[in-house]
Amino acid sequence: MKTIHKILFSTGCIAAMLLFATGCTEKADLPEPAPILSGLEPEYFLTVNDKLTLSPKVGNRIDSIVWWIDGQRVANALTYTFDRTAQTGTYRMLVRAYNEDNITQQAFSITIEDLSFRGFVNTVIPLEISKKFEGKDPAKIVWEVMEPQTTHYRIALSETGTPLFCAIKPGLYKIKAAIDDLSDVISIRVLFSERMQTPYISKVFHYLPAPGQFVNKLPKYEDGDTQEVMNLKAEALIAGEKNELVTLGGWGGCIVFGFDHTIVNVAGKRDFRILGNAFGANANPRPDPPFGGSCEPGIIMVAYDKNKNGKPDEDEWYEIRGSGNMTAEANPGTKSPKTKAKMLPLTGITK
Repeated sequence: MKTIHKILFSTGCIAAMLLFATGCTEKADLPEPAPILSGLEPEYFLTVNDKLTLSPKVGNRIDSIVWWIDGQRVANALTYTFDRTAQTGTYRMLVRAYNEDNITQQAFSITIEDLSFRGFVNTVIPLEISKKFEGKDPAKIVWEVMEPQTTHYRIALSETGTPLFCAIKPGLYKIKAAIDDLSDVISIRVLFSERMQTPYISKVFHYLPAPGQFVNKLPKYEDGDTQEVMNLKAEALIAGEKNELVTLGGWGGCIVFGFDHTIVNVAGKRDFRILGNAFGANANPRPDPPFGGSCEPGIIMVAYDKNKNGKPDEDEWYEIRGSGNMTAEANPGTKSPKTKAKMLPLTGITK
């Protein structure tokens, strides 16, 4: 019996020792889970003077989080506010999470873009938005001038993603571009022009009257006059503060002139005026004549010098809608129907 007891006792001791040894081995072999970092984008785009607070989502136990910019340690915290936006460029960012046995890191970039622009009154200023809008439909981006001090400005071609801005008055204009949860604020400093601008015609590019009244008299044609000479003669009559007349003759006569600045096409405003020789008169040999006079309508087309060559190129013209584009039904004052001309939309900024 003693022998049997000894065997049982010994067996129990061995089993206990095995269990103890096994338990110690399993605890030593289980590593601590690595920290988890998430919630950060692979790249960020900011504008000058913007700030960005970075708050990654974390998982598992974390002893510390360290932030790096271009290889330099800058902070040890759960969140980090990036405020190095005084200079443009791309910064290489790195965030590391530590616990006793592990290191987890995530790399990303922050690009600072300068969305401030400068220009002069009555001058077209091309605008750009940051790269964070890449992949978005430009036609759906909403452009808004924030708290404007004047209504004398225009944003054109906004559906392209690179619109044009022009203002009549100097000042600081802030424009917000937004789509979905993305937005940019663009600053535009508009200054007075470096040279004096006038509201008058500055140059006649082409003058060609059709047969009709006062042709070769306004301006006067002389033998040997070339096209260039007649252009200059017409310019001498109507350029600057001159208030004289040139004749276009009959249907088809034309004159092409320009200004020393861009004319801003402000919605709801009269942007320019053209004076003619329309007048009212009662001189009529018929008895009891109605009030009459002279009204000589013309077609007005405008162009913007988009290629900056200083010339009115053929593909830049837009016709302004006038009474000739109305039907008799739409314009009851007419006595006979008029054919509707095919119109190009008057958009953008004219010069």
